[in-house]
Amino acid sequence: ILPEIKIKFKKKRLYYTVIILFSSFCFFSISTVSLFAFLIEYFPSIEFIILLFILLCLISLILLILLKSIIKNEFAIILSNEGIFENTHFGSIGFINWDDIENVDYNYYINRSSIKIRINEDKYIDYIKNQKNTIKKFYLNMFIEEYSQQDIFIAEVYIDYDFDEFYELFCKYYLNSKE
Repeated sequence: ILPEIKIKFKKKRLYYTVIILFSSFCFFSISTVSLFAFLIEYFPSIEFIILLFILLCLISLILLILLKSIIKNEFAIILSNEGIFENTHFGSIGFINWDDIENVDYNYYINRSSIKIRINEDKYIDYIKNQKNTIKKFYLNMFIEEYSQQDIFIAEVYIDYDFDEFYELFCKYYLNSKE
Protein backbone atom coordinates (compact mmCIF):
# COMPACT_ATOMS: atom_id res chain seq x y z
CA ILE A 1 0.00 0.00 0.00
CA LEU A 2 1.41 3.33 -1.12
CA PRO A 3 0.84 6.59 0.78
CA GLU A 4 -1.43 9.27 -0.65
CA ILE A 5 0.56 11.97 -2.45
CA LYS A 6 -0.76 15.49 -3.02
CA ILE A 7 0.80 17.67 -5.69
CA LYS A 8 0.14 21.39 -5.77
CA PHE A 9 -0.40 23.72 -8.70
CA LYS A 10 2.49 25.74 -10.04
CA LYS A 11 2.07 29.06 -8.29
CA LYS A 12 3.14 31.02 -11.34
CA ARG A 13 0.43 29.37 -13.44
CA LEU A 14 -2.20 29.97 -10.76
CA TYR A 15 -1.28 33.65 -10.45
CA TYR A 16 -1.44 34.15 -14.22
CA THR A 17 -4.87 32.51 -14.38
CA VAL A 18 -6.25 34.66 -11.56
CA ILE A 19 -4.80 37.82 -13.13
CA ILE A 20 -6.26 36.97 -16.55
CA LEU A 21 -9.71 36.21 -15.12
CA PHE A 22 -9.70 39.35 -12.98
CA SER A 23 -8.51 41.50 -15.90
CA SER A 24 -11.22 40.02 -18.13
CA PHE A 25 -13.83 40.82 -15.51
CA CYS A 26 -12.60 44.41 -15.13
CA PHE A 27 -12.40 44.98 -18.89
CA PHE A 28 -15.84 43.53 -19.42
CA SER A 29 -17.34 45.59 -16.58
CA ILE A 30 -15.80 48.86 -17.82
CA SER A 31 -16.91 48.13 -21.38
CA THR A 32 -20.43 47.38 -20.24
CA VAL A 33 -20.68 50.55 -18.13
CA SER A 34 -19.51 52.59 -21.13
CA LEU A 35 -22.04 50.83 -23.32
CA PHE A 36 -24.80 51.52 -20.77
CA ALA A 37 -23.91 55.23 -20.74
CA PHE A 38 -24.07 55.32 -24.53
CA LEU A 39 -27.34 53.38 -24.69
CA ILE A 40 -29.09 55.46 -22.05
CA GLU A 41 -28.32 58.59 -24.03
CA TYR A 42 -29.26 57.30 -27.49
CA PHE A 43 -31.64 54.40 -26.78
CA PRO A 44 -33.92 55.17 -23.86
CA SER A 45 -35.58 51.71 -24.07
CA ILE A 46 -35.41 50.33 -20.54
CA GLU A 47 -36.03 46.72 -21.65
CA PHE A 48 -32.89 46.69 -23.77
CA ILE A 49 -30.77 48.10 -20.94
CA ILE A 50 -32.18 45.53 -18.49
CA LEU A 51 -31.35 42.75 -20.95
CA LEU A 52 -27.73 43.97 -21.19
CA PHE A 53 -27.52 44.18 -17.41
CA ILE A 54 -28.70 40.58 -17.09
CA LEU A 55 -26.09 39.55 -19.69
CA LEU A 56 -23.37 41.31 -17.66
CA CYS A 57 -24.50 39.48 -14.53
CA LEU A 58 -24.41 36.09 -16.28
CA ILE A 59 -20.94 36.61 -17.73
CA SER A 60 -19.69 37.91 -14.38
CA LEU A 61 -21.13 34.83 -12.68
CA ILE A 62 -19.35 32.51 -15.13
CA LEU A 63 -16.03 34.30 -14.54
CA LEU A 64 -16.51 34.08 -10.77
CA ILE A 65 -17.32 30.36 -10.99
CA LEU A 66 -14.14 29.78 -12.98
CA LEU A 67 -12.12 31.81 -10.49
CA LYS A 68 -13.67 29.97 -7.52
CA SER A 69 -12.96 26.58 -9.08
CA ILE A 70 -9.31 27.52 -9.52
CA ILE A 71 -8.79 29.05 -6.07
CA LYS A 72 -10.72 26.51 -3.96
CA ASN A 73 -8.75 23.52 -5.21
CA GLU A 74 -5.54 23.44 -3.28
CA PHE A 75 -4.09 20.44 -5.10
CA ALA A 76 -3.72 19.81 -8.81
CA ILE A 77 -3.27 16.05 -8.45
CA ILE A 78 -3.75 13.51 -5.67
CA LEU A 79 -2.36 10.00 -6.16
CA SER A 80 -3.79 7.24 -4.00
CA ASN A 81 -4.14 3.46 -4.06
CA GLU A 82 -7.70 3.76 -5.39
CA GLY A 83 -6.94 6.15 -8.24
CA ILE A 84 -5.90 9.63 -9.24
CA PHE A 85 -7.72 12.88 -8.55
CA GLU A 86 -6.77 15.05 -11.51
CA ASN A 87 -7.80 18.68 -11.27
CA THR A 88 -5.22 20.53 -13.32
CA HIS A 89 -7.59 22.58 -15.49
CA PHE A 90 -11.27 23.41 -16.00
CA GLY A 91 -11.81 20.36 -18.23
CA SER A 92 -10.61 17.91 -15.58
CA ILE A 93 -13.03 15.15 -14.65
CA GLY A 94 -11.82 14.71 -11.08
CA PHE A 95 -11.29 11.27 -9.56
CA ILE A 96 -10.30 8.45 -11.93
CA ASN A 97 -10.15 4.87 -10.70
CA TRP A 98 -6.97 3.02 -11.71
CA ASP A 99 -9.09 0.17 -13.12
CA ASP A 100 -10.71 2.56 -15.62
CA ILE A 101 -7.38 3.55 -17.17
CA GLU A 102 -6.55 1.60 -20.34
CA ASN A 103 -3.21 3.13 -21.28
CA VAL A 104 -0.63 5.67 -20.14
CA ASP A 105 1.87 7.42 -22.45
CA TYR A 106 4.59 9.99 -21.92
CA ASN A 107 4.44 12.73 -24.56
CA TYR A 108 6.92 15.41 -25.45
CA TYR A 109 5.70 18.07 -27.83
CA ILE A 110 7.06 21.56 -28.49
CA ASN A 111 9.34 21.65 -25.43
CA ARG A 112 6.54 20.50 -23.12
CA SER A 113 6.10 17.14 -21.44
CA SER A 114 2.73 15.62 -20.66
CA ILE A 115 1.14 12.36 -19.68
CA LYS A 116 -1.64 11.04 -21.87
CA ILE A 117 -4.12 8.88 -19.97
CA ARG A 118 -6.58 6.84 -22.02
CA ILE A 119 -9.75 5.98 -20.11
CA ASN A 120 -12.25 3.24 -20.93
CA GLU A 121 -14.86 4.93 -23.15
CA ASP A 122 -17.91 3.79 -21.16
CA LYS A 123 -16.33 4.87 -17.88
CA TYR A 124 -15.30 8.23 -19.37
CA ILE A 125 -18.91 8.92 -20.33
CA ASP A 126 -19.98 7.93 -16.81
CA TYR A 127 -17.45 10.38 -15.35
CA ILE A 128 -18.94 13.14 -17.51
CA LYS A 129 -22.51 12.26 -16.53
CA ASN A 130 -21.56 12.42 -12.84
CA GLN A 131 -20.23 15.98 -13.08
CA LYS A 132 -22.18 18.36 -10.83
CA ASN A 133 -21.14 21.53 -12.65
CA THR A 134 -23.42 21.97 -15.68
CA ILE A 135 -20.98 24.21 -17.54
CA LYS A 136 -18.18 21.69 -17.07
CA LYS A 137 -20.46 18.83 -18.17
CA PHE A 138 -21.37 20.76 -21.33
CA TYR A 139 -17.69 21.52 -22.03
CA LEU A 140 -16.65 17.86 -21.59
CA ASN A 141 -19.50 16.61 -23.80
CA MET A 142 -18.46 19.05 -26.53
CA PHE A 143 -14.88 17.83 -26.24
CA ILE A 144 -15.77 14.15 -26.60
CA GLU A 145 -18.13 14.86 -29.53
CA GLU A 146 -15.52 17.00 -31.29
CA TYR A 147 -12.50 14.73 -30.86
CA SER A 148 -14.13 11.31 -30.30
CA GLN A 149 -11.57 10.38 -27.71
CA GLN A 150 -11.42 9.78 -24.01
CA ASP A 151 -7.90 10.99 -23.30
CA ILE A 152 -6.81 13.12 -20.40
CA PHE A 153 -3.58 15.07 -20.51
CA ILE A 154 -1.57 16.15 -17.51
CA ALA A 155 0.93 18.78 -18.63
CA GLU A 156 4.06 19.76 -16.78
CA VAL A 157 3.01 23.42 -16.82
CA TYR A 158 0.27 22.73 -14.27
CA ILE A 159 2.06 20.93 -11.45
CA ASP A 160 4.70 22.08 -9.01
CA TYR A 161 6.78 18.90 -9.15
CA ASP A 162 9.66 17.61 -11.26
CA PHE A 163 7.75 16.11 -14.18
CA ASP A 164 10.02 13.12 -14.84
CA GLU A 165 9.81 12.17 -11.17
CA PHE A 166 6.06 12.65 -11.28
CA TYR A 167 5.79 10.35 -14.29
CA GLU A 168 7.79 7.64 -12.47
CA LEU A 169 5.61 8.09 -9.39
CA PHE A 170 2.44 7.98 -11.50
CA CYS A 171 3.58 4.75 -13.19
CA LYS A 172 4.48 3.25 -9.81
CA TYR A 173 0.93 3.84 -8.54
CA TYR A 174 -0.61 2.68 -11.80
CA LEU A 175 1.41 -0.55 -11.94
CA ASN A 176 0.80 -1.16 -8.23
CA SER A 177 -2.94 -1.10 -8.88
CA LYS A 178 -2.57 -3.77 -11.60
CA GLU A 179 -0.92 -6.26 -9.23
